[in-house]
Amino acid sequence: MKLEPPLVRDATPADAERIAAVARASWTDTYREIFKPSFIEEFLGRAYDTDALAASAERAASTDDGHFLVAERDGDIIAFAQFGIGHRGPELFRIYADPAHYGTGAGSALLEQLHRRLSGRVEGYVLDVHSRNERGRAFYERNGFVTVGGGATPDCDLTLRRTLDPPLDPPLATFEGHSA
Repeated sequence: MKLEPPLVRDATPADAERIAAVARASWTDTYREIFKPSFIEEFLGRAYDTDALAASAERAASTDDGHFLVAERDGDIIAFAQFGIGHRGPELFRIYADPAHYGTGAGSALLEQLHRRLSGRVEGYVLDVHSRNERGRAFYERNGFVTVGGGATPDCDLTLRRTLDPPLDPPLATFEGHSA
């Protein structure tokens, strides 16, 4: 049975608890062989505090440079993505899906909506991923991301870039100052 594409919408402060639950399920599944359980718990407690998530959703709703999106199926949040302007410029800060919904199009739907919103405004953006996160790296590769360097932190040791708008063709060659 083929699933309908998820509904993608802006996150609201009321979504914070479910976003935190998706993050917990995804991090626990994805990183259990990479990080110690104590690191995962400490990270989740810090990065997915529901008050902070609610504030992030509220901030994203009030700016043109930030997007905090959720993907829903049957009224339940199954994935989320947060984009903004970081110290390196445009950046996808996080994108995660509930493991029960891996491979169902939720992540791709989030990226499609984000790219529609960024079209003509942002040439590209970066994100960080852990080199041993094979599922995540495969997802990014399928969606046009390329590795451009080392990550910003030890828990995300690769930086990937996604170009949105192809660069303009180079100008026509000139011969003695005249267009060819």
